[in-house]
Amino acid sequence: MRRPGEGIEERNDYIMFHKGEHTGQKGVGFLIKSKLKKNIMEFEGVSDRIAVVHLKFPGYKKNWAIFQIYAPTEQAGKSEIEYFYESISETIRPHYNNNIIIMGDFNAQVGERQTGEESSIGKFGHGKRSQNGQKLVEFMMENNVILMNSCFNKKTKSKWTWSSPGAKFKTEIDFIITNKASAFTDTNIVKNLNFNTDHRMVRSCLNINQPKISRKNLVNNNKLYQISERNHSTNSRTTESLNEIITSDAETGIKYRRLQNKFKDMLVSKPRSKESYLSKKTLELLDERRTLISNKEDKERRQKIATLSKEIKENMRKDRKEERNRVLEENIKRTGGTKKAMKQLSEHGKEWIAKLKQRESYSTNRLSIQKLATDYYRLLYSDKFDSGMATIPEVNEVKENKVDEVPEILTSEVIKAIKSQKLKKAPGPDKIPNEMLKGSLKEISPVLAKLFNKILQTRQIPEEWTECHIILLHNKGHRDEIGNYRPISLISNIYKVRVFAKSLANISREVGLEINASKTKLMSNSREIDVMVDGNKIEYVKEYIYLGQIISPSDEMTKEINRRIAQGWRKYWSLKEIVKSKDLGNHIKKKTFETCILPVLTYGCETWSTTLYHRERLTKCQRAMERSMLGLKIKDRVRNDDIRTRTKLTDILTRINVQKWRWAGHLLRHPINKWSKQVTLWQPRDGKRGKGRQVRRWEDDLKQTAGPFWLRVARDRNHWKKLEEAYAKRHTELRDLL
Repeated sequence: MRRPGEGIEERNDYIMFHKGEHTGQKGVGFLIKSKLKKNIMEFEGVSDRIAVVHLKFPGYKKNWAIFQIYAPTEQAGKSEIEYFYESISETIRPHYNNNIIIMGDFNAQVGERQTGEESSIGKFGHGKRSQNGQKLVEFMMENNVILMNSCFNKKTKSKWTWSSPGAKFKTEIDFIITNKASAFTDTNIVKNLNFNTDHRMVRSCLNINQPKISRKNLVNNNKLYQISERNHSTNSRTTESLNEIITSDAETGIKYRRLQNKFKDMLVSKPRSKESYLSKKTLELLDERRTLISNKEDKERRQKIATLSKEIKENMRKDRKEERNRVLEENIKRTGGTKKAMKQLSEHGKEWIAKLKQRESYSTNRLSIQKLATDYYRLLYSDKFDSGMATIPEVNEVKENKVDEVPEILTSEVIKAIKSQKLKKAPGPDKIPNEMLKGSLKEISPVLAKLFNKILQTRQIPEEWTECHIILLHNKGHRDEIGNYRPISLISNIYKVRVFAKSLANISREVGLEINASKTKLMSNSREIDVMVDGNKIEYVKEYIYLGQIISPSDEMTKEINRRIAQGWRKYWSLKEIVKSKDLGNHIKKKTFETCILPVLTYGCETWSTTLYHRERLTKCQRAMERSMLGLKIKDRVRNDDIRTRTKLTDILTRINVQKWRWAGHLLRHPINKWSKQVTLWQPRDGKRGKGRQVRRWEDDLKQTAGPFWLRVARDRNHWKKLEEAYAKRHTELRDLL
């Protein structure tokens, strides 16, 4: 597997591990079916020639250690071959007590069994022995393992695994070796693998008596959910059965579990769509090649296979491009964004955490990684309220005459809360998706309203609501540090119905918040004084990114503009497939630019105090992006007006002016006297500005359009709205004056 680097990816049908150091050379890895995901204990990449996966199978007391190898050829030299076999011996030595499989391309011809080799080679050997083959036999004898290729009687034409160029020589160099031969029922060659390669796959069948899985624990993750039409419509029997559960005398937790089971019964499984993006022509070519591969003895057939493979590769590339363009265009037209399209088109599986740092060493064991993460977040989310920061009185400490009567939750509130839930989101431990809640709104909403009211009365919540599944997404920094991952909690969707949000808001304010010393920084325009929090000294910085903008005492605006331009280009190139496409129309590129790129360039522009230099930087950035979108260069001498006519993009300075103008009016007309309004109106009574040209103020350009009494003008919404267009286009007349 010639992929550089080391990583684990989870896809729909399989889990892939790869380990490589040089592109196009060596490399090893594994492809394991998704149904065996729970059996995986650990992946370990020893080198670009050796990798290990540890599996636990039901029916076997001992675990399985499977080694994937890629041996050097005989031209590699004696020292390299010796080092390779020494490395394998050292790697498998700790696993002697487990079940072992060693497989891969050994670049060795073992040949027929010789006297004294009965414990390492079966009686059905094939061919002659090479020098590497002799080294492999010695290795097998030293480690008490046996060659499975030689244990089952097969025809000669079903033994070879590699053919030389031109198919003049056919030899057996790919093997499966084990110390548990009795566990295997067969070893054979996969002949007609529809892939243009000079190797043939070796396959061994492992006898596993897997125990029957209880149906109540059986969950098919390869299914999507849809609501049954029978239960989706108004059904009196369904409603009656739900009401019977909710009005019973059982405890709240028992009621919820019964409702949960009833909700699951209202679901029907919907198989995943397996439509291929390949065109009819490509599929026909694949069928034609499959027929030819069954017999490659003829030279003309081999030449035709090679020609067909090139044509198939080109057609598949073309089909893939057309499919991606179709999905991108469809999503951009519908939503204006690319997030869902990129998720749909993603060709990378779900990444696993390959290893985590534990003190001074690294852990690759799956259970150890899980325990490290669990301990880390248990400590992070542990109760801190015993420090005296904040206390919440017990219910029995509050006098009854001071407690307001809690109004009942209405069915209409539940309906509104359910409708606010987003679709296509992963469910929590209860496996009830939002699609199910919305699809059976009429039947479920009155039942949930009764359940929530019962919880308010009894002050008891179901135990299931206290459980969640946490997945980790890499945020930044080294991937082997647990602190560099962002936890995402998957909780019950019924629990997420937010009818309690407003009721809990006031009580939440009474709970103190804890300072995170690692993310808290200090800035000062005066003398620095040490500030300690829990024994940790808070760091002083000269500039800091707060709410997405740079805070700095010197040249803050220039730094922020430079940062916005850099972020804009980063976003532009992340959407290269769209904005640089020759197949997508300019209207698609325009929508992508104004939805995804322009907001990045103008983020926080409502607070900017731009000068001529800043505006020119932003304009040059947009013009460069427009030329890039059209495939033009400066030396092409195409006028900016002609480029804008073709792209039809919104001018970045116009967008900045409009957003700042609207924000200024909103700020001054807001009925609440917020701190942002107070700072804007504040006039310092002492001190004066220094000599020379003064730093540009936020309100300077507003005064030029609305006059010196702009604060009074802004309070008149209609008059302010009329002046908006004049302010938005001001840069076209005043650019050379400011």
